[in-house]
Amino acid sequence: MLRMLEQGWPRNLVRFVGSFTEERRARIRLEDTVTEVQKISCGLPQGSPASPILFLLYIADIFLEDKIHRYEYADDICVLRTGRTLDENTKQLSQDLTQILRWGIEHKVSFDPEKCELMHFTSSKDTTYSPEVAATGFNFTIQEQPAPAIRWLGVWFDRKLKFNHHVMKRTTQASIVAHHIRSLANTQRGPPAASLRKAVLSCILPILTYGAEAWYAGTTKTRKTLLQNGSRDVSTRQEHLVEEVAKILNGAIRAVLPVWKTTPSDTLYRDSGIPTARVALEQTRLRFAHRLLAVNKEHPLVRRAARRPLPPGRHYGDLQPARTRLQRAAELLPEFPRPLYIPKQYPPERGPRRGTSLRRRRQRRSRPG
Repeated sequence: MLRMLEQGWPRNLVRFVGSFTEERRARIRLEDTVTEVQKISCGLPQGSPASPILFLLYIADIFLEDKIHRYEYADDICVLRTGRTLDENTKQLSQDLTQILRWGIEHKVSFDPEKCELMHFTSSKDTTYSPEVAATGFNFTIQEQPAPAIRWLGVWFDRKLKFNHHVMKRTTQASIVAHHIRSLANTQRGPPAASLRKAVLSCILPILTYGAEAWYAGTTKTRKTLLQNGSRDVSTRQEHLVEEVAKILNGAIRAVLPVWKTTPSDTLYRDSGIPTARVALEQTRLRFAHRLLAVNKEHPLVRRAARRPLPPGRHYGDLQPARTRLQRAAELLPEFPRPLYIPKQYPPERGPRRGTSLRRRRQRRSRPG
């Protein structure tokens, strides 16, 4: 509470947090034995809708200290560093880890090294060298996992950022759902084809396209070194990933429609009205492009999608061509004015309305006479 007062939080909110976190009691029951009731002076109750919000407010300083290299979603913390060598990245990550652990000691927050994961993204052919990240002055070391990919927010990132492992995971999960739909269609009195089509659109397509904003780069991209007589666009070399998605989608459509095994794929998509794998991935990419242009200008994605100006020399002042998947996705749609996100304002020292006057009116109506 003292920390919130120092930061200028409203007194109503501080009073609510104090009553929410301090006036709690708990006891333990093991079979027929029950302990005495004990007061809880720290922590947040699990399952309460206010606990995640208070937790995010409490650890917000970790990300306010470095808004460029630190990201968070709920209780998942990510630190991203880029450099010319792995040793340079490791040194920077060690400094970040030391700073976060010192903040945790100061504010009574502990971190479990067994739940921490490390992945080095590099284009080097040597995949054996993987330096560990250690915090200075702490017995806290993070080693790279032996697994081929690391999962964060449901997306699997491999060392080369090829996303083969991610597509394999998503197609395997979608294949299981497709087999369930096929088992329903094989029954004597199964559901109609229209209902099974809705199941494909609402269950299988979201599974296959989940995380496509991160890995799908379209059909072509601009080459890094432009030749005098060569084409500016080259293939993204993701045809094999699109084919894996299309294979599962074709099998799901064949489970919906009563067709022969030799029926062409074009006929399947025409009769079912389900988009092809390429169309579904392009649609996901366009939705992501619209989101990049519509989010608040302070969003981290807006900063990463912006192109930097060219260094002094020829064409000085012009913007560099789009290099990353994020920058190329941001250029798919024309720009439009971003919507203004204005937070709701409350009168000073009052806070949001709690509906007390409404309860009083109801009590007056319920009184006899």
